[in-house]
Amino acid sequence: MLHATGRAKCMHRMMASTSAPLIKKINRVLIANRGEIAIRVMNTARKMGIESVAAFHIGPAAAAQSYLNIDKIINTALTAGAEVPVVEGFHGSDQSDDNLRVHAEKIGYPVMLKAVYGGGGKGMRIAWSPAEFDEKLSSARNEAMKSFGNDEMLVEKFVERPRHVEVQVFGDHHGNYVHLWERDCSVQRRHQKIIEEAPAPLVSHETRLRLGESAVRAAAAVGYVGAGTVEFIMDPNGQFYFMEMNTRLQVEHPVTEAITGTDLVEWQLKVAQGEKLPLRQDQIPLNGHSFECRVYAEDTKGGNFMPTAGFFFLLIFLEFTFRNCRYHIPFLLRKT
Repeated sequence: MLHATGRAKCMHRMMASTSAPLIKKINRVLIANRGEIAIRVMNTARKMGIESVAAFHIGPAAAAQSYLNIDKIINTALTAGAEVPVVEGFHGSDQSDDNLRVHAEKIGYPVMLKAVYGGGGKGMRIAWSPAEFDEKLSSARNEAMKSFGNDEMLVEKFVERPRHVEVQVFGDHHGNYVHLWERDCSVQRRHQKIIEEAPAPLVSHETRLRLGESAVRAAAAVGYVGAGTVEFIMDPNGQFYFMEMNTRLQVEHPVTEAITGTDLVEWQLKVAQGEKLPLRQDQIPLNGHSFECRVYAEDTKGGNFMPTAGFFFLLIFLEFTFRNCRYHIPFLLRKT
């Protein structure tokens, strides 16, 4: 196993609120989520003696009406004011094609077109030149409208050969903020993450600390409470830029738990009860190296490899690694 250690030098704290909530024990929690995350929450709730209730929706669950319907883009002005580096782009209210085209020219090609209310890699297109801008914009808008019921777009400078590095952050009701180091999610297919790795490889200790500091400033700037992930893109020179914030505990959170020895769901429940964060920044360790891998089922007919449902026929772990492995299969495991 690879081994890495590191500690930040300071604790981040906003002015403590005089109206911080009193600690109130949670006895029952409604889990408004599904799949691996719902099961993950149930396990920790049981460990803490908290009763869990699952919710089921009967009927279709359009992404625009479900858990993807969150405004996960931090207000750019607030982010810039918090001295978080941002990539050059346009995030304005004038959404006319002509205006977006003008800003693309100002930014300089290539540009990335991204759905404001997007997720899962949908509503994203790269325009490499003015000649293909209209086609890419129309395609991105159509996909965004079908998937999310909204076709508002961002236009940003496209960073070539980027790395996707994200930082796990946490805030409480008492003005305390910490980060729990970073994850590298650069290995993707169709903008969907395949490999998550913590800590990020080939990142210097100085850059690692700056990433954490920037993520905490972004969360503090909007008074964020609970678990969140601040995502950055990093260019080949190691310069990083704010991309977005996911206001939830993400699927890849176990790799962070592995290197820090924490239970982030337990942290969420404690913060919801009005407790302070369990650890200060200088108490959060960085030990070892952790990976998470997602397996995607694709249909090979016609050579298009389109996403589809599928079955696991065989899953084998080496005996000496099994004790450190967690896995979740959302569909039936078919035995042969």
